[in-house]
Amino acid sequence: MTRPILHNSSGTRAFACWPAAVLLAIFDREERLLVLSRARGGGRWEVPSGAIEAGETVLGATMREAREELGPGPVLRPLGTAHVEVFPYYDPAVGDLLSVTYVLACEGGEVVPADDMAGASVRWASLDEIDRGEIDLAVPVQPWLRRRALEVYRLWRDAEIPALDWRP
Repeated sequence: MTRPILHNSSGTRAFACWPAAVLLAIFDREERLLVLSRARGGGRWEVPSGAIEAGETVLGATMREAREELGPGPVLRPLGTAHVEVFPYYDPAVGDLLSVTYVLACEGGEVVPADDMAGASVRWASLDEIDRGEIDLAVPVQPWLRRRALEVYRLWRDAEIPALDWRP
């Protein structure tokens, strides 16, 4: 697949254009990861995720996806990025995908799956449960990425970062 390229106004720099997505690693005070399972997903669990839309920031996409998939109830504090990677997407028409794993702290509120996650099951899972295979986790697959996200959570969970109350 040929990747589109953008040039700066003087034509001296070329930038590759990539489809991009966010994975939301949301932890509670017990250091459990929020996972959802949709009926059409075959019982596998995943973290909330979705595409970064044109004109959005990574944080903007993160908070929009949280609202769309988790409903208006949870109060979340964005803590930071745990990892960014580029990998081949399963659809050849897309080519490679830029994926940003963003860590958030859940400060309370009820998760009621909405939009494309409507009807999904919700649970908080410890990383040990996931690592032991008690939870069949589809995304994120890599144990090291889950651990890195937890370390970002531990580093910033008590920092004075205000919660973003985006509830209507």
